[in-house]
Amino acid sequence: NKLVRMDSPLPNGIGQVMLSSNLLSEIPPLSGPLETLDLSYNPLESLVQGQFSHIPSITTLGLSGIKYFIEKGTIDAGVFAGLGRLGTLNLADNRLTRVPSEALGKINQLDTLNLAGNEITSLHPSDFVNQTTIMRLDL
Repeated sequence: NKLVRMDSPLPNGIGQVMLSSNLLSEIPPLSGPLETLDLSYNPLESLVQGQFSHIPSITTLGLSGIKYFIEKGTIDAGVFAGLGRLGTLNLADNRLTRVPSEALGKINQLDTLNLAGNEITSLHPSDFVNQTTIMRLDL
């Protein structure tokens, strides 16, 4: 599809919202018992601290190929604050130059992290210091 924006909230009870490969420049208003959200390959123009805090039920979040990350080369600390149940995070294809450890430090149940297709050239001991639950890491 070629969704540019979503102004209307989705019906209650939807557990998965797959919005990848659209033309969204901002994150749509989402709420409710959402467990999976995929916004990959959208030209999102900003992601701020606590961006997803109003949907704390998310367990899987797809943010691959996001324009904002690609232009910055990093992810701000606090973007994932409030996502206490997040278990799977896909950050592939974002041209990240390092592991976004400050942003990841806010996630305490992460078990799958995809950083494939980025421009990370080295790993540092502190990159995963707070990530004791990761079972799968794609680089």
